[in-house]
Amino acid sequence: MPDNRSLGNFGELRACDYLIKTGYEILDKNFRCRYGEIDIIAKTGDAITFIEVKTRTNELFGLPEESIDIHKIKRIKKASNYYIQQKIFLNMR
Repeated sequence: MPDNRSLGNFGELRACDYLIKTGYEILDKNFRCRYGEIDIIAKTGDAITFIEVKTRTNELFGLPEESIDIHKIKRIKKASNYYIQQKIFLNMR
């Protein structure tokens, strides 16, 4: 059985492959800032999508979407706002 980090990396690679095949451009991976981490940041058209990847080998600990609580959502929102300010708005100048 793979360790958590290699399983997570595998899941993120699969997610990126899927996103690219469906027309997304990958802008960033494993973006870290003081507010938290975002696994994948992708773009299609004018929309930027912030993606949290949860990879599971089975449902013993629940479904992946069940592991995202309100605190994680708040951290992703803060990190995504920071990303937009730093990477998008500053590059527009």
